[in-house]
Amino acid sequence: MASVQKKQWEKFMDSWKKMGAPGRPNREVCLILFKHIKDHLIKVKGETRIVILGCTPEYRDLGYLCTNLFGSKVFCVDQSDYIYKAMSQLVSFPNKNEKFIKSDWVKMPIHSNSVDVVMGDSSIANLPKDKWDEFFSEVRRVMKNNAIFIPRNDTIPKKCPVKLDLDEEFRKQARKVLSGEKTIIEACGYVGDFMLRVSALNNNYVASLRHFTKQFQKGYNNRKNKKDIVSKTALAIMDICKETYFSSVYKEWTIMPPKLFEKELKKYFVIKKKIIPKHGLGSSFKIYLMRKR
Repeated sequence: MASVQKKQWEKFMDSWKKMGAPGRPNREVCLILFKHIKDHLIKVKGETRIVILGCTPEYRDLGYLCTNLFGSKVFCVDQSDYIYKAMSQLVSFPNKNEKFIKSDWVKMPIHSNSVDVVMGDSSIANLPKDKWDEFFSEVRRVMKNNAIFIPRNDTIPKKCPVKLDLDEEFRKQARKVLSGEKTIIEACGYVGDFMLRVSALNNNYVASLRHFTKQFQKGYNNRKNKKDIVSKTALAIMDICKETYFSSVYKEWTIMPPKLFEKELKKYFVIKKKIIPKHGLGSSFKIYLMRKR
């Protein structure tokens, strides 16, 4: 069983290497996060503590920077030590002041009122809706009274279509790649996250790429027989999508419209700021700066 889990997480790590924005935090997202975390920590007297929900390498590099600037202790909380070890290979700056805590996010072995910053990438979307109240209560419990919670999370955009012509969307993104507007990885990230939002809209806010497997495979087979440059580029985007998004085809995310999502947040937190990155799905992939209510 352990070897099976290890292989699964190694596969996940391999797909993460090929992932682009918005699914994976890019330079812009990291700069936004660092600005707000730095502005907060610079005011804190004494030892500072940061909790990272999950093992996102880019967030751990931010933790390294905070350790060097503020002496921050960093705690990565995740249920799997396999994924922690696998994702450690993608960290640019290993942090001696980082500690791994193997734990569920709804019951963390961390003292109450002891953490200055809690951050997570799609951590809320990764949990089923019926776990949100427990999760938010736990995050609020570990936070100091003046601490910040700064997650990045998926929402469904206002004009999200009920149906998605996947083959045409890949062709549309291929044309953007050919015009120099996007890289292939950015095009893949856009379509991958777009599929998740359409899936969530049609399935009571539970998103899964299994709803698109047949349509994806049909389009993929059609593209293989085409010789024009748009089709070839679309196929290249689909190949990356196959190795990244469709490597977790049965995974589920909870993705809601912004108003409903923020209503849930406001039960436990005061939203101080909503930051929208500039990438294609930025308006539905906000960074929330919050304090506990």
